[in-house]
Amino acid sequence: MNTSEPGHNSGPTVSAIPNTPLSWRQTVPTADPRTRRRAGATRPTSVSRRRPSVLLGILVGFLFPGFAKGLKPLGDGFVNLIKMMISPIIFCTIVIGVGSVAKAAKVGKVA
Repeated sequence: MNTSEPGHNSGPTVSAIPNTPLSWRQTVPTADPRTRRRAGATRPTSVSRRRPSVLLGILVGFLFPGFAKGLKPLGDGFVNLIKMMISPIIFCTIVIGVGSVAKAAKVGKVA
């Protein structure tokens, strides 16, 4: 069979124009080749994303100490938010752990 025939449709395609029948001239590929990652390409790690931010913070502290002091409330607020989240996370972890132990005790019972 010749794949260049008008009736031949290979691969998943979507109509380019809404509310029109799907024909071989009005199709577009479902995956955009420009958005595909290269083979062997790796995503940046969390360390490689944080390192420039830390270095920028150090530079701002040394070069513009007045501006850095003005950012202190922002840093204090961030630390307080982190402290505020620690207690609920620990509480939820303990509750889920106790609940799963109670559930496991019921599984072992026969009657």
